[in-house]
Amino acid sequence: MKEGTIATNILNATNEVAVAAFLECRIPFTAISEIVEDVLNLGNFASELGREPSCLEQLHVMDDLARKEADLIMKKRY
Repeated sequence: MKEGTIATNILNATNEVAVAAFLECRIPFTAISEIVEDVLNLGNFASELGREPSCLEQLHVMDDLARKEADLIMKKRY
């Protein structure tokens, strides 16, 4: 994984969604890391991961998109 602020933002947002789902007994514990990895590997983020955000709004957009993608993955699998 490329390192950068956007990557850590995506990782954090996805992890928060997956952990909340685990705590609500909607996914198994082992699915947390799988969901985070899957979201980070999505093509939607590939060009953005190693970059620094140009503004706070960009971070909010990426955070929101990561959370939506995590929800979609969980709905498809669980």
